[in-house]
Amino acid sequence: MARQYSIIGCGMINPLGIGAPAVSAAVRAGICQYQETDILSKDYQPFKMALVPPECLAALTGSGNQGKSAYYRQLIQLACVAIFQVHSQLDCVRPLPLMLALPSEHNMAADLDGNALLLDIARECADIIDFGASRCFRLGRAGGIAAFQAGQAMIESGASDTVLIGGVDSYLDLMQLGLLDQQQRLLTASSMDGFVPGEGAAFFALSQVQNNKITLGPPGFADEPGHIYSEEVCLGDGLSSAIRTALAGIKQPVKTVFSSFNGEHANGKEWGIALSRNSPNIDENFTMIHPADSYGDLGAATVPTLMILAYLGLLRGHYDSPLMLWSASDFAERGAILMAIKDDPPGTGSNNSSNKTV
Repeated sequence: MARQYSIIGCGMINPLGIGAPAVSAAVRAGICQYQETDILSKDYQPFKMALVPPECLAALTGSGNQGKSAYYRQLIQLACVAIFQVHSQLDCVRPLPLMLALPSEHNMAADLDGNALLLDIARECADIIDFGASRCFRLGRAGGIAAFQAGQAMIESGASDTVLIGGVDSYLDLMQLGLLDQQQRLLTASSMDGFVPGEGAAFFALSQVQNNKITLGPPGFADEPGHIYSEEVCLGDGLSSAIRTALAGIKQPVKTVFSSFNGEHANGKEWGIALSRNSPNIDENFTMIHPADSYGDLGAATVPTLMILAYLGLLRGHYDSPLMLWSASDFAERGAILMAIKDDPPGTGSNNSSNKTV
């Protein structure tokens, strides 16, 4: 790779806790925050969700948030908690561009103005975010890949030497839950082919400052015509292509895979196809990590959360290198990124793989 990038600060909040170290430890310990709520499904069964306790959210100060929906304010509060964490770890005093992943613009339930939300987050995080240089990506679960790609491009152009990258999302919206319930996509007592809605935010500062330990590969990004809301059959072309691009030029097979698996069977079929097509570049004894088993589906916050957990895990020797993470949105978007320990000798890793799933 022509340029090397480092994560120089990170922040996170989700049902497992506040801060990346706490969430990382909880994921590795197998802690699960799924709980029944008092919100009922169409069959009068309580929804199972993974939620952030209200007392953990940041208090809003901006008058512009008055009159906004509880869902909208929740997104701002979640984002601010994580952004403040990042800022406390940086020496930079000037505002930074923010590449923000948000729920898909095709979302058929939640009414959301992405640019307005980005502006309100910037106002709450005064002197931290350069709104004029910031962008939002309404791409759902894989949106963080596009945000990372845009952040890299901004640094390479010389427009900024450091960029904030992150995502925020929440399923705590009655219209969203009602629609997903009608589509039978939620995990319930009567349906095992579904996911547990979660919420959270994760942000990190990307820089060319060298840490001499981890490389972040250029991402792969592609579209899958046969997504779950399409009438076309899923052939796995999008995810296969994204992974192929991310692994181009890899020197040794991937030993650890982080995924956006959320419990829906369609994800497993698509991954199976992509794995078969990219098998020469993925170790047959790879370890699979899918943290949504612990904190639920984080939507647009998925990729930034996975990136931070994977990055810290490699630095601390918890996972074998090379490591790949991938994510699939509800609609067409698919993405993948490669991380590796620098100068890792072929055939070795920080731990011994055992073809296990965590």
